[in-house]
Amino acid sequence: MKMIVKSYAKVNLHLAVGGIRDDGFHSLQSIFAKISLHDIIEIDADISKDLNISIKGLDACNLKGEDTISKAIRLWCEKARINLDVKVNIKKRIPSEAGLGGGSSNGASTLLTLNKMFTNYRLSFDQLKTIALDIGSDVPFFLYDTTFAYVEGRGEFVEPLDKKFDYSIELYKPKHGVSTKGAFYKLDQIKRREFIKKEELINIFNQGVNQWKTFFYNDFELVIESDVLSKLREENNCFTLMSGSGSTCYKVCNKNDKCSLKTPFSEKYKDKIDTFSCFF
Repeated sequence: MKMIVKSYAKVNLHLAVGGIRDDGFHSLQSIFAKISLHDIIEIDADISKDLNISIKGLDACNLKGEDTISKAIRLWCEKARINLDVKVNIKKRIPSEAGLGGGSSNGASTLLTLNKMFTNYRLSFDQLKTIALDIGSDVPFFLYDTTFAYVEGRGEFVEPLDKKFDYSIELYKPKHGVSTKGAFYKLDQIKRREFIKKEELINIFNQGVNQWKTFFYNDFELVIESDVLSKLREENNCFTLMSGSGSTCYKVCNKNDKCSLKTPFSEKYKDKIDTFSCFF
């Protein structure tokens, strides 16, 4: 049995990081947004005597069996009480160590696909969400059929936001990545802002990009220097932010704004920065 699915990236329109919880994770408050940039995952799976997993196309930085796709397959099979022979071929377009949730999206897409393929062993949404959180804090968001969501806790609380915006979004990914663990460590050394009230944050989101420019922020910008972000803010008046813990920065504009057509980086940067034009 074979299925081919798209696994979409995300950006954080707002990201506030709180203290460390009793379970060792940081408390977060964020607005997530799925974007059109995606990986393509082909899954070929059949019931088997033993569990076998073969994956082609993942980045070399992933240790065998420790990637989110392998984890999703193992955990889903354990919960469904079934063994599968699974062959996965993934065409990666979402860069790694970018703050775009590529690995998290891959894990969630795998869970949803297995659930569709093996209907006699289908898990409930709550079961999928529990597995997703075991894979990673951003994974639950990607289970939801929504473009935007308010997210808090360590990522376990997801409230879909029913809103549409006719915006263009351009991503700028430096060739270097950022260690998420290192970024959290640096953030723990400084005092940060209190969370905005949930209702207020959602109200700001609903008002659109002009309000985002005034009120939305990413706490990781306090500890991660980004020449890319500085350049973006010099060159245009769009909403600009770092996504996740970096290293990707982005700008959001109304599609008819002149700045949406303007590329702020000259030819000399083309070997240092990957650019992706997307939409929500």
